[in-house]
Amino acid sequence: MVLKIRKSFAALILVLLQSSASIAQTFLWEMPPKEYTSISRVTQGIYQVVYDGKIGLIKPDGTKLSDVNCDEITSFYENNALLLKYDEGDKRVIGVITVNGKFILFPDKYYTLQGQEYYSDGLLSVKDEQGRKGYIDEKGNALIGFTGEYNIIKPFSEGYATVYKRKKYTLINKMGNEESIFIGIGEVSNGTNVYNGLAYIFDKLNNKWYTWDVKNKKHKSVQKPKDVQQFDYLNCFSSVTNRGKSVPSQVKPSGKLGLSPLVLQGKYGFKKGNKILLPFQFDSATTFEDNYSIVKLGSKIGILKYYDTAEELHVKKMKNIYEYNVGKKVDCSLTVSTPSIWDTKNVEIVVKDSVTGNILETRKNGDSYFFSCKPMLNKQVFLVEARSEGLILAYQPVSYEFKKKKQDLSFSIQLVNDEADNDGNVWVKIIITNPSEEAINTTVTITGGTAKFSGKSEKITIQANKSVEMRVCFMDVKKKYTNQYVKVSSTGFGSTSKSNISFKAAPPPIL
Repeated sequence: MVLKIRKSFAALILVLLQSSASIAQTFLWEMPPKEYTSISRVTQGIYQVVYDGKIGLIKPDGTKLSDVNCDEITSFYENNALLLKYDEGDKRVIGVITVNGKFILFPDKYYTLQGQEYYSDGLLSVKDEQGRKGYIDEKGNALIGFTGEYNIIKPFSEGYATVYKRKKYTLINKMGNEESIFIGIGEVSNGTNVYNGLAYIFDKLNNKWYTWDVKNKKHKSVQKPKDVQQFDYLNCFSSVTNRGKSVPSQVKPSGKLGLSPLVLQGKYGFKKGNKILLPFQFDSATTFEDNYSIVKLGSKIGILKYYDTAEELHVKKMKNIYEYNVGKKVDCSLTVSTPSIWDTKNVEIVVKDSVTGNILETRKNGDSYFFSCKPMLNKQVFLVEARSEGLILAYQPVSYEFKKKKQDLSFSIQLVNDEADNDGNVWVKIIITNPSEEAINTTVTITGGTAKFSGKSEKITIQANKSVEMRVCFMDVKKKYTNQYVKVSSTGFGSTSKSNISFKAAPPPIL
């Protein structure tokens, strides 16, 4: 019988046979796959998950840091990013993500101000539920304001921030104290934040510009800056600072990069040299970062963790050659030892047939495993897989040799009658049965006892699981015979005989 191995599975077996069977590293689920639309790394130890268009934060093990009901994560600036939720046209600050992997959930409701969705000098300018403006620290605690006295506030810069109190410009420090700006009889009506220790201020009465030195508490007359309508993101003149209106995004913090995935027949896995470290099974996978990789398995997404260990998956056959009857199952056995780090997981051993790709039923007894199969080749490869929660941790091809047993024919010898018929013949019926799953070609020879016997020798074909019938007879029977026999033999497939056969002549005719 010629068998065609499935192309994809055959290609996989070829790759496995070409690679080393040992596994020098191992992987386990840190977070088994879940029904998320996407998962992405925010910073070390914090991942963004998306489901049904909403955002949440989790740890690598899937522990929720925030519910999946938010709408935006800002870029990092000064090592902080904001988690925001849209709330009737405003953006509520749910919490802050720090670049070193902390998420602080805010206890109270605060909302960002337009263009000020970032911490500056460690403070965030916001408004509360009543619309009162002020500043909160990195834990979401109110520090300055929220009394309703500020019409406009700007981010802190170099320890100071611009605020408009009853529409009048002033500077405040981080204690909330106002800077006493004195320029004689003039009146400061407008100004900027501090840049390089100086704030630009405008004297409404004499229509002049000054700088205010926050260190020396002195003013100095200066020429009108260029384009006083163009402010940067920290409320300073762009012509002075050469900064734009857009907040410069901090480079997203990256971790230590490790193994990168490879693709085989549309599936992702991990390989090092000629060793397959993690079988090709994922629909997508990222490079390991801080020992974690985000992988997609079907419609779900999970997070893998990489472990560097010297322990390996070992598979050993308990014997090399198994005898079998064609078409019948044979029990095969093997022993499996696994890395101790797998002991914390529910790891199962699965055996696949390389010819059909089917998973075979496996029984376990200690470290030994037993599976049944119908051999189709003299040498056949089986794929032994270690699995945990849908993840194929490792696999190893194991080759078994099968030797076909000689399966004898079965024979039945029956007298059709024990009296001779009118022609003096006593007939014998021989039924020959083929119990195997393949056709048998043989020569059948039938011999008999001392009475005259019509023996024969004939080449026949018996189909799988079928029987054929042959007839012979004792001839010219004119008396009673006892202790007769019939013997049936076949070339290569056994023989049998029947003895103590008795029969007699036909009774005389009635006149």
